[in-house]
Amino acid sequence: MQPPMAEIVENAIVDYETFFKYLIEASEGYLTRNPNDKYQVEACLEIIKHKFMIF
Repeated sequence: MQPPMAEIVENAIVDYETFFKYLIEASEGYLTRNPNDKYQVEACLEIIKHKFMIF
């Protein structure tokens, strides 16, 4: 009998622009399921964009 397989956790180090690109994609997926949160998500994205100086 084999022990149960554990999930592999992977991490990646990316620059802020790449991080923000993936955050936008995740946000779009979230908003397809929660369209009423559009303005709150957009506001949060703007805060993140300015905090990390992404233009």
